[in-house]
Amino acid sequence: MGAVTDTSAARRSFWRAPNYAAWFTADTASAAGGSLRALAVSLAGYAVSGSTAAAGWLGTAALIAQQVASVFGGTFVDRHERRTLIVINAAVGVCTWGECGGAVRGAHAHLPAAARDCYAWFCGQRLSW
Repeated sequence: MGAVTDTSAARRSFWRAPNYAAWFTADTASAAGGSLRALAVSLAGYAVSGSTAAAGWLGTAALIAQQVASVFGGTFVDRHERRTLIVINAAVGVCTWGECGGAVRGAHAHLPAAARDCYAWFCGQRLSW
């Protein structure tokens, strides 16, 4: 085993590696999206229940469900082509969150009650149970 040397090849920046900037951007956006999702779940739980404890438990339950699903998701990803799954995941995410955004923005009568409740919460209207 040789000593660690300080060569220019060893000190090459990650930013010069092919596709590193794209991966870094995507990973940062994914982490930010996950944090916003966790916040949104807790806020929705608080809006529905009015209890900070219930909102905290809902957020905890959502994170536990995410971790349990990750085990099965990891197995699924290992058995299929990842690029195709990334595209499918992005398309499903855009459609799902686009529908949620449309529900909040439009609050159409044909949407489920949960979507109307989200709209009422975002607009500051008091829900009548």
